[in-house]
Amino acid sequence: MSSIPQRAQRFLPVLTGALVGAVFALYVANQLQARFAEVSLLNYARYILHVEEATAIDARQMLTTVSTDHLAFCSDDELTLMRRLVFDSAFIKDIGRIKDGELYCTSSLGRLPHPVKMPAPRLSFQTPDGALHVDITSSPTLLFAPGAKGIIASSQGVSVVLNPLLYAHLDNPPLRFTGLIYDHQHKTFMFGFGHSRSLPAAQVLAQKAVERDGTIYQPLCSQSYAACVIAFESKSDMMVHRPGYFTGLVSGGAFLGMSIAALILLFQERQQSFEQRLRRAIRKRQLTCVYQPILELESGTIVGAEALARWTDESGEAVPPDAFIPVAEAEGFVTEITRLVIDRVIHEIGGLLTEPGFLATINITVQDLTDPEFFDYLAQRIRQSGIRPSALAFELTERFRIDNEIGKPAVARLRDAGHLVLIDDFGTGYSSLAYLQDMHVDAIKIDRVFTQTIGTEAVIASVLPQILYLASRLGLSVVAEGVENSKQADYFCKAAPGILAQGWFLGKPVPPAELKRMYADYRNSKMPV
Repeated sequence: MSSIPQRAQRFLPVLTGALVGAVFALYVANQLQARFAEVSLLNYARYILHVEEATAIDARQMLTTVSTDHLAFCSDDELTLMRRLVFDSAFIKDIGRIKDGELYCTSSLGRLPHPVKMPAPRLSFQTPDGALHVDITSSPTLLFAPGAKGIIASSQGVSVVLNPLLYAHLDNPPLRFTGLIYDHQHKTFMFGFGHSRSLPAAQVLAQKAVERDGTIYQPLCSQSYAACVIAFESKSDMMVHRPGYFTGLVSGGAFLGMSIAALILLFQERQQSFEQRLRRAIRKRQLTCVYQPILELESGTIVGAEALARWTDESGEAVPPDAFIPVAEAEGFVTEITRLVIDRVIHEIGGLLTEPGFLATINITVQDLTDPEFFDYLAQRIRQSGIRPSALAFELTERFRIDNEIGKPAVARLRDAGHLVLIDDFGTGYSSLAYLQDMHVDAIKIDRVFTQTIGTEAVIASVLPQILYLASRLGLSVVAEGVENSKQADYFCKAAPGILAQGWFLGKPVPPAELKRMYADYRNSKMPV
């Protein structure tokens, strides 16, 4: 009989663990669900604000261009100029000329038979840099499209009609947005696009997520332009429409309670073992590099290659970079990998780096930029090898936001040393127009997620032309990643002449000897017979 209490004593912790595990699983699942929803909402707000900033850039450029064109007011030449500007823009529908508060001509209607009085502005403000005074009007109707409404921005005798259709497709239910135009001086807002939702000005300017009446709101404002956005989603949608939310909560909760401690211990042991094996591989210089060719698409010229770290561990298993690079970053020794890659690039393809115009790109992180010895080490290896500094370019990952106080001098130091600096995986991380301008980089690499939308109906497919346009306006070179078929290559050739690209359609990552052979074959094919 005494065995029964003993069995009960053994079973009680298991039962308790199952109960605690079920409660814990429910709590964790809810926390993860809420966090995932918040991140999705924040990324959606960033995307909408990115479009608003692009619209503001285009509107400002057109207002300035027409107001300073030195052409006769509403002349044929000026109308031709305005029509060309509208044709080239995805953001502006019409341009008009104003005198004494009356509209005399537009790019769509030409010279009007009689001047039309402009509606009174609903918002007037100075641009943040003080260069322009802008009047904003929400038109009751548009002359070129009776019955349609639009936002009109006016300055120095010129008005532009912002394209309302550009924002019509940006809803991503259950995610929705409100686009606002912001007067920095008076701290007032005007509704622009999307759904008419409002928050107190102080909450919008705080740019922190808030909950009101069962809806989560995420406001964001541009640092450089009169644009703010409020992305919002109902809390019930956040908790219901996420796939996998309820999967295993009840049936797996008890099992999780019994096994969670063992799983945590096992994970810690494996993680520690993994880190030790990685440190040992770096110390023994067992990491290798493969090189993915970078081509100038239009001519098919091989202009360089991206160096990619590879690791085959002691068991002979290939460990992907997505597994070991984050561990090295988290544990603070990723700079050792960066130095190893620099050494391998110089040793393995140093001959190619003497070819005019050929460059190798190497990925670096925030830890490299904050390492006081990194720049000295790089300069020393350049001197020892005798290669051109411009033959080595560095890609800054977007996984982490680089603080301006660190990033600006670090990027400037690289560029002063003769190296090109690129933003890698552009559009998927923390970059913005202000970020690009502050960092003063040379080029951006378009993430493969945008390349894959070419020819599809994906919501983000419309972002790709805007990225190319913004890069052109900012004078940045562009490298398209993930080009995997001829349709994608043809698109980039037509959309951005002179663009560089890489991807399996153009060349897979190869060992250094194979890269040298490919480049030699290319050079030989270009030699005159």
